[in-house]
Amino acid sequence: MTGIAQKELAIHAGIKYTTFRSQEQTGSPSVKLMAYYLGAFGVDFNFILGGDSSRLPADARQEILTHLA
Repeated sequence: MTGIAQKELAIHAGIKYTTFRSQEQTGSPSVKLMAYYLGAFGVDFNFILGGDSSRLPADARQEILTHLA
């Protein structure tokens, strides 16, 4: 959705790529990673942890829906 490779996301978030992959696979993102998503993309913690799409910016919500269709 972001157009950024996972390795680049990890670098921008300030975490190791292996840590990023582990957090993604387990569905347990760190506070550092969630804070990065909030600051960089406006993706709210409530969406990341519980799927509450009402807390997303409209453009992010539309982009996610496009990928789900």
